[in-house]
Amino acid sequence: MSSEELPSLSFAIPVYNSGHKLERLLKSIQKQDYPREKIEVLVADGGSVDDTVEIARKYGCKILSNPKKFAEPGKAVCIDNAKSELLCFVDDDNELPSSDWLMKVVRPFIEDTEIVAAEPIRFEYDKNLAPLDRYWALSGFNDPVFYYFGLYDKWNLVSNCWNGVGIKGEDMDGYVKFKICDLSQLVTLGANGFTVKTCAIRKVDYHDLLDIDKVAAIIEKGYNIFAKVNVGIYHYFCQDLKNYTKKAERKFMNIKNPGHVGAIGERKIKYPGISIVKFALSTLTLLPLFWYSARGCLRKRDLAWFMHIPVCWVTIAVYGKGYFRTRLEKFRLNFGCVFL
Repeated sequence: MSSEELPSLSFAIPVYNSGHKLERLLKSIQKQDYPREKIEVLVADGGSVDDTVEIARKYGCKILSNPKKFAEPGKAVCIDNAKSELLCFVDDDNELPSSDWLMKVVRPFIEDTEIVAAEPIRFEYDKNLAPLDRYWALSGFNDPVFYYFGLYDKWNLVSNCWNGVGIKGEDMDGYVKFKICDLSQLVTLGANGFTVKTCAIRKVDYHDLLDIDKVAAIIEKGYNIFAKVNVGIYHYFCQDLKNYTKKAERKFMNIKNPGHVGAIGERKIKYPGISIVKFALSTLTLLPLFWYSARGCLRKRDLAWFMHIPVCWVTIAVYGKGYFRTRLEKFRLNFGCVFL
């Protein structure tokens, strides 16, 4: 296929004081075997005070202002300004693992006009990563609760699948084509290499929605054919439990109050209560956590699997604390009580 026939693509990257990690991502984009004139790199900056903007300029990125600072409105700014046929959402802690990555991700759009979006099927694993980052890569999620929901969207070596809700799809030799009709089956699409037709994402009110809710919105518009591409993507999510605790606290606030990150629309995804109970019981009884880690080790010898135990403990502590705080706040508002 000639370069003229390839679709143009804009990388959408929200940043804020990302100087210590952004260059790794931009280098991997620069190395792509894809026509330079077909690639646009948009960096939505939330007012960085380090060298983030200088690094972005060094790699020829288009710098956009993101007054709300958070990643979600930063992506909306990129959607507003993109000039390409496709939009690829990557975060400053991602890295493309190979020079043919973009060509493989774009291929489903070329071969099948029904496909509205595509993304990598796995997180890239490297034995030199920190134990916690290896655990995320092996498990295919960044939040263990989504394992119990079955809504993870990257390859999990324990289940030997990229989702736990029964989506199989059709093997197209290089990618899996699949359809989502019911939002209860909406896996955590929307980031880490999620590539979507610009015309489709612009049909929804993307300014007011979190990542996964944007995907739900385009599905509601009838754009529900997707592709999981047989490539990986590095996600340097967090390397220690202290950092993970902060990220879990932020995620809980996002779920309960999207306005915390500048998204004001109503949540479109309702998570099943029975799965939350299952996660809580598994964590409190402990044995299922050991069983998960042991099964993982049988698939891939790496002690990083046992990070599952402290990660689940931290998650239930953070979410439990946040839940009871939310309930207490509602009680105070409803009854006008004042507690110390």
